[in-house]
Amino acid sequence: MEYDWGEIRAETCDHFQETPHPEVEDRILLIFRQSPALVVSAIENVGRRYDRGLVNVPWAMVAKVVETEFDRSSAAQALKVSDESEKAQAALRAKRYLQKVGYVHKTEQELVDELFGNGGILRFWPDDLGLVATMVELWKEVRPIGIKLEEEQKERSARYREARALNTSTTS
Repeated sequence: MEYDWGEIRAETCDHFQETPHPEVEDRILLIFRQSPALVVSAIENVGRRYDRGLVNVPWAMVAKVVETEFDRSSAAQALKVSDESEKAQAALRAKRYLQKVGYVHKTEQELVDELFGNGGILRFWPDDLGLVATMVELWKEVRPIGIKLEEEQKERSARYREARALNTSTTS
């Protein structure tokens, strides 16, 4: 949509029955160049309040409204947030998991799938290669515990089978 300040100004001057002070008009034009719809909307809103007798200095009120609204909308558009605390807490939970039972994963891929896959503690950060690398390194540190437990389990199973075989052969 195209906006014509000369036309808008003339209609508004007729409505307000006054012209804007040059400094006030400069403040309005500064915003008009970037967001003309905002200025038109402010003029309409201030005009309604002016008609009800609620505004005595309408052009100054228009300037104040457009500056406030422009600042507010600019701040909202520029707002970008990141909640690193949630990620840090999840990483801490993942480290605890690895230290307690994560050593049972036999391969890196199994570990990554468990932590970063659907339902995983770190499922929201699968593309954070640094975090993936940290978890894999921690897994490599604790994996020998899992290997030792697996070997001990094999030995116990072998002893159990031997003892059972002996018991079976002596009772026959």
